[in-house]
Amino acid sequence: MPRTIIENIVIQEYKDQTFFEFCKYTTIRFFEIVYFEKGNGTIKINGKTVNYSANSIFVFVPDDIYIVNPESATTTIAIKFLKSFFRGDAPQNANLPVNDWFRKIEGILNSESHQLREMRFETESDKIHLLSLIKMVAAENDKKKSYDLFIIQNSLSVILHLIARNIQFLNADMSAKIVESSKIQQIINFIHANIYNPELLTTKNLAEEFHMADNYISEYF
Repeated sequence: MPRTIIENIVIQEYKDQTFFEFCKYTTIRFFEIVYFEKGNGTIKINGKTVNYSANSIFVFVPDDIYIVNPESATTTIAIKFLKSFFRGDAPQNANLPVNDWFRKIEGILNSESHQLREMRFETESDKIHLLSLIKMVAAENDKKKSYDLFIIQNSLSVILHLIARNIQFLNADMSAKIVESSKIQQIINFIHANIYNPELLTTKNLAEEFHMADNYISEYF
């Protein structure tokens, strides 16, 4: 059963499941972190099907619809944040470091470049830290009345910072690839336009035309 341990946060843990019920909190959550600790299968996200395996992490935003279809017994932890949690005006959240940078997560998670929802990491150490923190939060939550609220609050804070940092990195990396792709397309268009002028299509001339190094041009053409 889900438990609301802090205002506007719900934690669920399922062990060795072969079937998952659709989450009834979907329509009111701000976003949701789903960590697949064990098992493999597919997850249908907004009509698109992707694979999941042990240690996969997905992040969902409002209005996402997802269905988990396990192919083997699956253990997962889900942390659900409601949008009001990020306003920082609830007395129960007074000790959480919800600052301006922290609230930018909403814009990042709604980015079009994050459509598949599976987390990718700048470094392996970031992923290891995030997995450890999610497990820690679940373990503290599982202690029922004896859970340590301080540990949960601060772990959740670091979890969100790690997610935001890595999504920002991926967005920047994707933007750089888009720029590079655009440059390559310009070169292709130039080649098509001058196909009967071979003197214009030498590596040296292309490099000069597009202000790029000769060896970079050679990698693609």
